[in-house]
Amino acid sequence: MKKRFIFVITGMMIAVLAGCNAGSKENKADAFDKHQLAGTLSMAEGDYRSAVESYEKALAINPAPNDHALVYRGLASSYFKLEKYDEALIYLKKAIDVNPGYALNYALSGTIYNKQKKYDKCMEALETYIALKPEDIESYQILSNACFEAKKYAKAIHYAQEYLKYHPDDADMYLLTGMCHVADGGNIYDIAGAFLKAAELGSDKASKYLQMIMEDAARQSGRE
Repeated sequence: MKKRFIFVITGMMIAVLAGCNAGSKENKADAFDKHQLAGTLSMAEGDYRSAVESYEKALAINPAPNDHALVYRGLASSYFKLEKYDEALIYLKKAIDVNPGYALNYALSGTIYNKQKKYDKCMEALETYIALKPEDIESYQILSNACFEAKKYAKAIHYAQEYLKYHPDDADMYLLTGMCHVADGGNIYDIAGAFLKAAELGSDKASKYLQMIMEDAARQSGRE
């Protein structure tokens, strides 16, 4: 009888403990969701410091969440808004590891690298982005500028031309194209053509470059 009583009590204790563990897991999940939601709401309100606090509380509960990297992206975006770019990149890398097919992680990475003047890394991130989202034409502008700064002139011209197919009235991109042709030793027709188009669209700098080209051509003609 005593043995049976002990067995029953032991079984009841195991059941209670199992219930407590389940409740603990459930409470942790609820707490994680609560902090994640609070972070998202703070971001929507533009309160990025509070968003960071909430997201970090969520990660303290579960440092490796199975949430498709939502918390990592939230932290990265919040740190970006706070101009804490190194911290943003840390969480972007985590987000990419968890969900490598999510294009906007690469877009934000490229934007940060561009601000940091790390142009090679900016190119790498944005080229990955446009491979996933080729329809986002606006990103070609940043990519073209990054290629120019990295002295990848042929690439810069390519992306500028892709951008200009959809924005043919952008004087700055014609100006950039002309500068790329100059830096890459392009022919005078491509150089003058790009600067002329930029000047027609209102670029004073392009007009000055055209004037310099004409004066140089006149000097060369006089020597002959």
